[in-house]
Amino acid sequence: MKKLGKFVIGIVLGIASSLAISAPTVTELENSRNKALAYLLSQQQTDGRWGEAGSDVRASAAALQALKKYSVGGPAYGRALNWLNNAEATLPEALARQIITLAEVGIVNQPQLDKLMAAAYSSPKGLLWGDGVEHWYSTINTSLVVDALYKTNGNVLADEAVYTRKQTQYLQNLEDLASETGSGWGYGKDESYYPSPSAVIPTAIAVLMFRNIDYKPSYLFKAADWLVYKQQAGGAITMDAGYGSTLQTALAVQALAKMKTISSPSATWEPAEILGIEYLVSQQQANGSWSGDLLVTAQALLALYDAPQILVDNDGDGIPDDVEVSLGTNPEVVDTDFLEQGNGHHNNDELAENQLVELIVSTGASVALDTTPGDFQFVTGTLPTGLLLNSGSRLLVGTPTTKGVFNVAYSILKASGARRLGTITLMVVAPEDDTDNDGMSAAYEHQYAAILNSLDSADGMLDSDGDGILNFEEAAANTDPTSSLSKPVKIVSAVGGSVGFNKLYEHTPTYNVTGASFSIVSAPGGFSQDGSVLQWVPTTSQSGTQTLVLRAEHSSYASFDQSFTFDVGAYGDGDGIKDADDNCPTVSNADQLDTDSDTFGDACDNDIDGDGMPNSWEILYSLDPYNSLDASAHGDLDTLTNLEEYLLDINPLLEDSDGDLMWDDFENTHGLDLHNDDSAEDPDSDFFSNYLEFIHNTDPHNSDADGDALIDGLDSRPTEYDGWLIPILFLLMAS
Repeated sequence: MKKLGKFVIGIVLGIASSLAISAPTVTELENSRNKALAYLLSQQQTDGRWGEAGSDVRASAAALQALKKYSVGGPAYGRALNWLNNAEATLPEALARQIITLAEVGIVNQPQLDKLMAAAYSSPKGLLWGDGVEHWYSTINTSLVVDALYKTNGNVLADEAVYTRKQTQYLQNLEDLASETGSGWGYGKDESYYPSPSAVIPTAIAVLMFRNIDYKPSYLFKAADWLVYKQQAGGAITMDAGYGSTLQTALAVQALAKMKTISSPSATWEPAEILGIEYLVSQQQANGSWSGDLLVTAQALLALYDAPQILVDNDGDGIPDDVEVSLGTNPEVVDTDFLEQGNGHHNNDELAENQLVELIVSTGASVALDTTPGDFQFVTGTLPTGLLLNSGSRLLVGTPTTKGVFNVAYSILKASGARRLGTITLMVVAPEDDTDNDGMSAAYEHQYAAILNSLDSADGMLDSDGDGILNFEEAAANTDPTSSLSKPVKIVSAVGGSVGFNKLYEHTPTYNVTGASFSIVSAPGGFSQDGSVLQWVPTTSQSGTQTLVLRAEHSSYASFDQSFTFDVGAYGDGDGIKDADDNCPTVSNADQLDTDSDTFGDACDNDIDGDGMPNSWEILYSLDPYNSLDASAHGDLDTLTNLEEYLLDINPLLEDSDGDLMWDDFENTHGLDLHNDDSAEDPDSDFFSNYLEFIHNTDPHNSDADGDALIDGLDSRPTEYDGWLIPILFLLMAS
């Protein structure tokens, strides 16, 4: 066996070195998780389940475990829980998964347990479970049942521990079947008639069960090592790549994650787990699923993280913000109503809406609970310290002593046998806390609960008594928001704004009542009060935002502190815009127009349209300084654009700017003087003046334009080749 251990370690280290193990990044894992959760939520049926008849209990149980692990609550979770609690599972495996999932949230359904026990096979080794059809025993069924019995915490049978011990011993004796290395479990006791396509699944489920019941015999180490041995180069953990590689890997990864928590874990388990997770992430489809299979998707999702994740849910709809992004909904707004199709009714059962209650620490409370007739019990969660259930009156009473958020779920078993499930969120806050961020403390909103709601952020901006003072302002002054006779005195004039360096700011406040005055509570240096006038000359060292707090006072009204802000800076041109932000700091331009978006405002930009031609030049020649398209236009008969004429410093409205009878484009092309008359000059000495060269469209710097050896001035056709005449001319001259 020592040789086997070394061999397994060698295999894993070999895989690690060849693949350069690197766990998926935080972002990759989060994206994978969020897409998978969004997929599950989008596939939930109207009655709360996942999957079709025959597979719905298994799929729904796994999906519920995944939602719970990743903080998904709300109607989607409640409907699923309600459906599962009342679903009719027929086979032991589905029934065990159903019981396990419900037990994890504190729900124990006795009829389900009775059915599970009735499906057992009584053997000399104790009660065992098979597939419920052909085989009296299977590793998967018996492992899941043991897990279910353990999670019900003794509520099944008084001698549950005896059964659990016998069943685990039987499983221990069965280990080594159907695995070539002798460290896994097969599907059944006799593999000759119960073939194992892959022993990875029963082995992983058995390992999970043993770890869930905190039973850690030595052979679990061998089983985990065997799972590592089955890991392929790509990260999949499988005996048969064609037999559900994703499901095999997902269950094996979960088993290895559980084994890591055991004392003295093997150094090979975590690298194998990382490779497995990397494989799972790589196999996920664009829609968030794995192969479009609900059960496989839920199991792969459960494998992505070792521990439950607390995810942020800003809008309180039960769906974490990041998952809402994957769903395409707004995480700041409760807009997931499209997911709430039906309410999980099953056999006349129903799901109560979540009851959200805010309590104040050290303050007596009485909370009325669901009064639906039936047997009421809390099934999961913990009440705040100091709060107790009065089951007779169905009230929570007492004085909470600890701040925090407490979520509890309850079940009401009705006379019909159906159940009503509900959840309560109890938020215990300090008196001064402002839960909804509306500027009013919890104690103030509770005091005036007739008109205020400590969980409604909008009521602070209301004026409930119509006295001109908003509710949050009444709270600040501790006046009565229900009475117009109780209000604070308030400054109603506009204090603050933009102030320039070394310029006097003066303001005489006005009030909502006559006879009021003000005093300075806190202010930047230099503020003073001259009777009823506020004065200030800000310095350059006070650049930026400055805050002034004034207290409005009156002998007959409550005083009220108000904050005002000043934006201090250089305002050189007097347009009210700070120089640092002004696109024309030396020219007044309150509109800040910038036609060409070059950061220079039109008021101080010498080329407003950014076409390369100054405004003054465009105006001189009747062009449009606000239209950049005229740079490529023509105002005369030459081929030069307006921009080219500007760059050449010539008239864009004349084709012959210097009046020498040669057009500007000809002179520019041939390097002639665009500003002076040079028409009579003959730079190539061919007896053709520049003007004649222009008329014949020849090059004034080339004496033989057509290359016929006759200079242009002596050539009757200076642009046509006449080289054949040369021999004749020589003959004539010779004679």
